[in-house]
Amino acid sequence: MSQIPKHIFAVTVIIVLVMGFIPVSIAKESGSKEKEKLSTAARLAIYKAQAALSQEKQDDALNVLNEYLEEAPEDVPLRVYELIAHIWLERKDLKKAWENYKIMHDMEPDDPRVLKNYASLTYQTEQFKEAAVLFEQLYIIEEKTKPGGSLPLAANSYMLAEDLDNAKRVLEKLVALPGSPESQWYEVLINICIEKEQDKDAEKYTLDFLRVYPLQAKYWKLLSNLRMKKEEWKTAASDLEISHRVEIPERQKDWLVLGELYVRAVNAPLMGARCYKEAYRGDSDEKGYLDISRIYQRGYRYDEAVKVLDEGIMKNQKSSTLLFEKGRVLYEARRYKESVEALKDCVKAAPESGDAYFQMGLSAWTIKDWDTARTAFVKAEQLSEKYRVQCSSVISILDELNEEKAEVGSD
Repeated sequence: MSQIPKHIFAVTVIIVLVMGFIPVSIAKESGSKEKEKLSTAARLAIYKAQAALSQEKQDDALNVLNEYLEEAPEDVPLRVYELIAHIWLERKDLKKAWENYKIMHDMEPDDPRVLKNYASLTYQTEQFKEAAVLFEQLYIIEEKTKPGGSLPLAANSYMLAEDLDNAKRVLEKLVALPGSPESQWYEVLINICIEKEQDKDAEKYTLDFLRVYPLQAKYWKLLSNLRMKKEEWKTAASDLEISHRVEIPERQKDWLVLGELYVRAVNAPLMGARCYKEAYRGDSDEKGYLDISRIYQRGYRYDEAVKVLDEGIMKNQKSSTLLFEKGRVLYEARRYKESVEALKDCVKAAPESGDAYFQMGLSAWTIKDWDTARTAFVKAEQLSEKYRVQCSSVISILDELNEEKAEVGSD
């Protein structure tokens, strides 16, 4: 068999999952810690900062809050750092906003709102490995409002950090969740398995994926490829057949791969012939007709083989190749007279073909058409070195027969 590609599709190490960022938002109302009593100094600083922000005086607001921090370094409420982070976000300085959320997270590591925004800022500042860990922590403590919670973001972050082992671990957790997992979770997980050459896991998750999403032709094709690597030819052919039924291939090569599987690995030439017909549909090139005919011959369907060749000859009337093949197939089918006639047409198209004359000689010899046989063998001997010895012997026999006939006639 021809070499089948190792992977059906290319695997990109960094794959961006289809999911949105968790927005970094600063609520006017307080979070969980806002219910605590604020000191007078803290309350006054927050009030002045908000008043300055309402007049779009960000520098004044920062000065007020920084002065408060210098005077009251201990027991600073989260709201102060949140306001400072908000100002830096307005100025699009994600790094400084992240620094303030880091302080907040150190103060309250289990606050879902703080952790959510801290993780998002960590991600947006391209600290992907750290962000992945934070998103996993968030999944544990947050109220899950959608399937998988923040785990898809954790997986995506690990991917961007090129940490495929942890990305795979998180995705395995995602696809094991109750309900119908998102298709992209499976797709990225399968890609990771292929990238890491973990074919057993790739096959397992591809099967799981197809049970949930059976109309994915690309993944039936991948499953077939994985089974071909294990030389499980029948199953591979079955998988590829399903792929072609789910989505009719546009590329000729896809039909030829399946046809080759049926013919050479599964020993199902008639199924292979069907695939080759699909591959060469609308193509008048003589190679297609030859290939299909030879597959029928493997199944001893000589009549079908001749029929295909006749179709090819109608479109390629001067094709000595197809005419010779027709003569040879008719000989195999023991239709010797027809074989001789086809080969006569062949030598008209290719008068220098020693092969055609030799085959004509064999067909004529079989039906005891000695004159045609001798003429054909003489031409084959003249045109082709490879037939010289055989033809010479046969011609001698035929000449002896003619001499005997002549002697009998003279008596």
